[in-house]
Amino acid sequence: MSLWSNEHFSLMRNYYIMLAGIGQKAITASIVDEPWNHQTYDDYPGLVKWTKKRDGS
Repeated sequence: MSLWSNEHFSLMRNYYIMLAGIGQKAITASIVDEPWNHQTYDDYPGLVKWTKKRDGS
């Protein structure tokens, strides 16, 4: 199974439904690696891969 694939979301659906059922309305997701330069340790990498294009964007 690939991360973020339709299969991934299908497997996660029951968890999303359960969490919504107990009142969860938001999630926290790390999108960058070490956003505070290791002041708050997080053992997981960011969920977004950032790539700079040749034009700098």
